[in-house]
Amino acid sequence: MDWLGIGILMTVAAGATVQIITGTGFALVCAPFLLLMLGHDVGVRAVLVLSLALNAYLLAVTIRHVRWRDSLLLLLPAALLVVPTVLVVDAVRGPALTIAAGVVIVTATGLVVSGYAPKVIDTTGGVVLVGAVSGIFTIVAAVSGPPVTLLAVQRKWPPDVARATMQAFFLPLNLLALLLFGPIDADLADVWWAVGGCVLGLIAGSVGARRIPAPAVRWTMLAVAAAGGVWLTVTGTGEALATAAGCSAAP
Repeated sequence: MDWLGIGILMTVAAGATVQIITGTGFALVCAPFLLLMLGHDVGVRAVLVLSLALNAYLLAVTIRHVRWRDSLLLLLPAALLVVPTVLVVDAVRGPALTIAAGVVIVTATGLVVSGYAPKVIDTTGGVVLVGAVSGIFTIVAAVSGPPVTLLAVQRKWPPDVARATMQAFFLPLNLLALLLFGPIDADLADVWWAVGGCVLGLIAGSVGARRIPAPAVRWTMLAVAAAGGVWLTVTGTGEALATAAGCSAAP
C-alpha cells in the first residue's frame, strides 16, 4: 500500500474541505505536510496548483461579493515582492529553507489565533503592508491567507465578502508565484494523489458547508497547521544540526 500517497490524499482532502467551508486555510493545513512529504520545491508547487483550482471555483460562485479595490491594493505590493523573494529562496536551500517555511507557518497561525489586527491595517498603507507580507509568505511556504484574514477581521467584512475578496487576491498571486518558480525536474507521480484529495475535499466541503459550523472547522484547522509548522521547523533544525555535526567530524 502506498502510505505516502494516502497521506497526501488525506492531507489535501482536509485542506480543501476547510477552504470550501471557511474560504481560506487550504495552504495553512496542507503546506507543512506536503513540504515534508514531497520536499520544498515540489510541495510548494503542488500547494499553489491546487490552491489555484480552489480559488477559481470559489471566485466563480462568490464573484458578486468581491471588493475589487481592496483586492488590487493587496495584489500590487505582493506582486512586487514575490520576485526578490524567489531569488532569496533560490539562494537559501536545504535545512535553512525548511526552517524558514516552518517559522512562517507557525507565525501565520499565531497571527490568526491572536486575532490582533492593529488599526493601521484599516488604512490604505495597512492594506499594502498586508499584501506585501502575504506575497513573502506565499513564496517561502505557499501560505498567503493569515495576513488577509486579519484584514477581514479588522474591517468586519461579512463572510461572503471576505471569502470572495480573498479569492480575487489569492488566484492571481498564486498564479504569478507558480510562473516565477517555473517547471521542475522531479518525479510528480505522487502529485496525482493530491489531485484526488482536492476533488474529495471539494465534495466534502460542499456538503459540510451546510452541516458543519465554520468556527469548529477554523479552530481544528489552526491546531493542525500549528502542529505541522512546528514539525517542519523541528525537522529543519534536526537536519541543520546533523549537517553541522557531519561537517565538524569531517577531516
